[in-house]
Amino acid sequence: MSGRSVLERGEPMVRFEGKDLSLLLDIRGGKLGFEQIVNVANDSLAECHRLKNIAPLPNECDRVAADKLLVEITHAWENRFA
Repeated sequence: MSGRSVLERGEPMVRFEGKDLSLLLDIRGGKLGFEQIVNVANDSLAECHRLKNIAPLPNECDRVAADKLLVEITHAWENRFA
């Protein structure tokens, strides 16, 4: 669901609501069987593959920017405990 959000909106979904939240709560509550969960996952994966072809995302990651962000996040996290 979060991956679909990245492909649709350019940002991950971290708080779920509506049908997505209901589905996740049903899964956690044991209301869906294994095969149903696999079907949901396969449908979600197929949707992500479809969206990948039309998403306005670059074909490759900016590795320099990603490395810089990783260092910044790591330092910020480490500084929380210093």
